[in-house]
Amino acid sequence: MATYAGLVVLLMLILVLNTFTERGAVEVTSILDPFGDTTVEQVTRYWTVFEKNTLLPRLEGALLMNRLLWMAIGFFSLALASPLCPFTINRRQKKLRKNRALSKSQTTQ
Repeated sequence: MATYAGLVVLLMLILVLNTFTERGAVEVTSILDPFGDTTVEQVTRYWTVFEKNTLLPRLEGALLMNRLLWMAIGFFSLALASPLCPFTINRRQKKLRKNRALSKSQTTQ
């Protein structure tokens, strides 16, 4: 349930950020945009079609700030979630589960 709520919040953030069109607001929203669409659009605003098809935007300014912000948020979320999902299986617990399953199957027969 928390995943779906997080997704709704993320989509609402994108929708709200895309409504700002003033110059000062676009600079702020380009940093807060989770997918970086507004940032790339701002950086490549005056590029020709040929330049957009052949060049990559430089990782500086608003684009750098955007990527650093969202990488930090991602790593922070991963650090919060990692204790909830252990990546090792305790052999003793595995053996206990196997014994319980065997005893249940023997009692039902």
